Amino acid sequence: MTAEEHEFIFEVYGESCSDIPSGPQVDRIFQVIRDHPGRTKMELWNLLPLPQGMNYSAFSNILCALVKKNMVAEDADGRYTWIGTS
Repeated sequence: MTAEEHEFIFEVYGESCSDIPSGPQVDRIFQVIRDHPGRTKMELWNLLPLPQGMNYSAFSNILCALVKKNMVAEDADGRYTWIGTS
């Protein structure tokens, strides 16, 4: 397992979606959300070039944290749109 995979799985998973990790994988998540507005969580997950070992729970926690920090909006149909500044 690479250091990046370890960070994603163990630094994010179980954090009650309060923190957003940093690094190239999170930057890819930001870019996918910006490039594909109005997609569901599963659609975004399927668009990500994720490293082997990344888990869906960590990804879900990142999305939740982005919503809490008003960087991403989630509509009533569970679709996400980037509203952040970066």
